This record gives sequence, structure tokens and C-alpha cells, in this order.
Amino acid sequence: MSKKNINRVLIVGVTIIWSILLYKFINTMVFDEDTEIATENLPEAKIIAQVAKDTINLKDYQRDPFLGNFKTPKEVKSNLGATKKVIKQAIPTNQKWPLIDYLGFVKEAHGKPLLLIKINKKLYRKKASEAFIEGFNVVAFYKDSIEVAFNNEKRIIRKN
Repeated sequence: MSKKNINRVLIVGVTIIWSILLYKFINTMVFDEDTEIATENLPEAKIIAQVAKDTINLKDYQRDPFLGNFKTPKEVKSNLGATKKVIKQAIPTNQKWPLIDYLGFVKEAHGKPLLLIKINKKLYRKKASEAFIEGFNVVAFYKDSIEVAFNNEKRIIRKN
């Protein structure tokens, strides 16, 4: 067959397929009759009865099923009258100031912004109210600087 004849056969085939599809589509739209569903033949919906929850008390077994050894119940000691003494460790006042670089802050949609501070070459991303390292507090922060307190001494550190 020549190329012309193959093209003619293919065009006829595509036309036949599209005409069948259009016929089925138009036939359902134009001659659409309201069909009634016979409700008499449908099975009735079954009602499922709810089952009440069943609670079981389990025994406390003394033997470990995997290791095979027995566990002994531990005695519970109550220390209602005893109080622990809390000893605060004093921060030495002669500590050197750490190397501090203020890199800026990141705004959050809600809440306080996160401060970006490098202390002794370690990056910290914390809120201003949170402690960075022991004895190091951020008093105030601005776009270009922060005010820092360390060992009851305040300094202002500019953004690099």
C-alpha cells in the first residue's frame, strides 16, 4: 500500500471511532428519560447492635516470660517529711568575657524573634528571654546591636 492509501484508511478509522463516541454521547443527552429506581426491590439496611465494652483485670505476674527470672516487688519509700537542700553554685565573678558576634535576628510570625549569636565560635539561635550560656543574658536587642549582661557587667555588641 502506498502512503496515501494508509492515510485514507487511518482517517476513515478515526472518523468512525469519533462518530461512535459522539453518537453515544448525544444519544444519552437527547433521549434521556427519567428512570425510576424501584425501591421495593432494595434490601433493607441492617441495624448493627452495639456491643458494650468488656473490661478485664489482669494479674501482675512475677515471672518475666522472656528472661525466665522472677521480679520482686520493690518497697516504696515515702519522704514526705524530708526536704532536699538546694545548693546554688556561685558563678565566679572573675571570668573572662566570651567571644561574642551578633549576627542579627529572625522574625517569627507569632511570638518573639530568634536571635542569632555566635559565642566562642558556636552559633546559638534562641529567643531573647532564653539563656544562651550560664551567666550570659540578653538585656535588650535592636536591629544593629544587642545589650548583654555577663557577671553583672553590661556591654553593647554591634552587628558584624
